Amino acid sequence: MVEQKRDAQPAGIDLGEIVRVVRRRKWWLIVPAVLLSTVAVLVAMSLPPVYRAEGTILIEGPNVPDDLVQSTVTSYADERVEKIRREFIVSDNIERIVQENGLYPELRGPEKMAQAIQKVRENLSVDLIQRSRRDPAVAFQVAFEYGDPAKAQSVAAELADWYLNQNVQTRQEKSRETAQFLEQQTAALSQEMQRLGEELSTFKKEHAGRLPNQSDLNQAELAELQRTLRDLDFEAQTLRERRADLSGLLSAIRNGTEPAAVAPDDRLQALLDERATLASRYTDRHPDIVRLDREIAALRERRSGSASDASGTAGAAPAADPQVFALKEQIAGVERQIKAVQRRRAGLDDEIAKLQADLKHAATIEDEYNGLQREYDNAVTDYRTLRRKQLTADMGASLELNQKGERFVLVEPPQQPLSPVRPNRKMIALGGIVASIGFGCALVVGTAMLDRTVSGARKLESLTGQPPLVVIPYIRTRAEVARTWFWRAGSAAAVAAALLYVHTAVMPLDGMARTAEQQVTAKLDQYLK
Repeated sequence: MVEQKRDAQPAGIDLGEIVRVVRRRKWWLIVPAVLLSTVAVLVAMSLPPVYRAEGTILIEGPNVPDDLVQSTVTSYADERVEKIRREFIVSDNIERIVQENGLYPELRGPEKMAQAIQKVRENLSVDLIQRSRRDPAVAFQVAFEYGDPAKAQSVAAELADWYLNQNVQTRQEKSRETAQFLEQQTAALSQEMQRLGEELSTFKKEHAGRLPNQSDLNQAELAELQRTLRDLDFEAQTLRERRADLSGLLSAIRNGTEPAAVAPDDRLQALLDERATLASRYTDRHPDIVRLDREIAALRERRSGSASDASGTAGAAPAADPQVFALKEQIAGVERQIKAVQRRRAGLDDEIAKLQADLKHAATIEDEYNGLQREYDNAVTDYRTLRRKQLTADMGASLELNQKGERFVLVEPPQQPLSPVRPNRKMIALGGIVASIGFGCALVVGTAMLDRTVSGARKLESLTGQPPLVVIPYIRTRAEVARTWFWRAGSAAAVAAALLYVHTAVMPLDGMARTAEQQVTAKLDQYLK
């Protein structure tokens, strides 16, 4: 019967044999588990606590829009955060913090101060808060970890204050330096522009009237003078013809060959015609017209005087004397006019020669003048551009001085931590207990594999190749039964205590079950997809 049952039992793991092996070597499991669990708990409880004090600083944008007043501080916030952190962790500053707060008393002394400074640097942290990796930082956290919560809070608060003060100071200094630099450049460019202006003014004075920009005016004036010169030539020709006519008339009167030509009526008519011709070109105050008016008035007076004289025999000789005198006077007047025209023509020739020389000189100095003018215009343009930048920089400096630009705002100051962030004594103790039980199970398995004694029907059957005829079960005494129930109750109590510890100190069992279920479900969904 026993043999049939053994033949019917499938090959595999014999749980009963495993239980018997564990029962025979239970002390290999219990003793290491208890000892190592105790050591793990003691180690977890003996580890020094580390408290973390942290504060949150918001990176707040400018109050004034950039399109109205633009700040001259163009660096990114994360760059300034890192720069300020580097300034904070310099050795002199960290050494001052260590001495003022009494940090790491075990590392006191000149030879160990470097280690204390290094530990402070390691326990300081600044973490940026970003919506995404591509977006700029909107805030950042400053934190310090130390075994004393009050000192951790003190150092973290000092770090937060350092960020607030250094950011304001850095932005104000940078904007002020930018404004001062632009002011210096503007002053230097103003002096350069003044120098170029004086040089250009001196050049204009030295070449007054012969500058390239005056060429058009000189050309127009030259054309006008040339027209006037042609008019004078025409006037001189007219005067010479009139002089010739008057000289011929005078000769005729002296020779007595043409007395009719000197009749008062004919002479008056000739003067009137000449005046009409000159009146078409000159005004009534012109010297020639004024002279003709005097002659016409004198001739009319002589006519009125001769009308009352009835004697016609006094005739030719008495009448000829006034006419000769008048002709001589007219010829002298024409001579004076010709000389005046010649003098005016000589003056016009000088002016024309001077203008032609000025035009020729303007062509020779055109490059030099244009170069000076262009350099001066460029200096004026650069000065205006730099002046606008200076005004913008001054407004940016005023913006930073009044703290209206981008600034750091402490929205959550560092508080004194109530519980340490590490070590996690509960997890360390739980891990030690689990590891100790696993170590005990490994000892049980190892001793069982090294044991060469025959225990159990299966091992005997594997050695002899024949099943035993009879298997006599182990008969336990009352003391063994009582001891078994005692250990079972103790184990159940230990398991219950462990579950209660996990439920109350680590994580609620229902939450742990839900988390495990969610993880398993997620893994299955991922595998099925």
